[in-house]
Amino acid sequence: MLNESLLSDIQNHWAETSILAAAGRNILKGYPDGTFRPHAPVNRAEFAAIIYTALPKQPPSRPGIIFIDVPVNHWAAKAIDQAYQTNYLSGYPNRSFQPNQIISRVQALTALVSGLNYGVTIEPVKTLKKNYNDFEQIPVYALGAIAVIFFQKN
Repeated sequence: MLNESLLSDIQNHWAETSILAAAGRNILKGYPDGTFRPHAPVNRAEFAAIIYTALPKQPPSRPGIIFIDVPVNHWAAKAIDQAYQTNYLSGYPNRSFQPNQIISRVQALTALVSGLNYGVTIEPVKTLKKNYNDFEQIPVYALGAIAVIFFQKN
């Protein structure tokens, strides 16, 4: 059982039970100072680490690359490499990964759909226009992924 005092800043947080359950299964670990920082945004390196620990290991679907901004000794280098090779996350055109960049919810959802290899079998624009009032706020690159998620939950 996880020592609940290790995550000193989640007491009475609305997600405390879920955070403790994920931490108990080693999906989420918190920070070395004993905090979880439940209100802090998640960066790309942290998201890669969550993918690495939370999801079943999959065979690589593409070869690894060396990102210019991820040194071999970076704390999340192994997770970033696996997230890239299994198609969850990609780099940028200049071979950077930008590990400290905050990942938005739409980027995280798109990454999960890509890595889990969910295919779009419907016309995403028509479906999303019909079901989301804020359709215009969804980036074009994410339309298919968001449509897939919509149909996964319905």
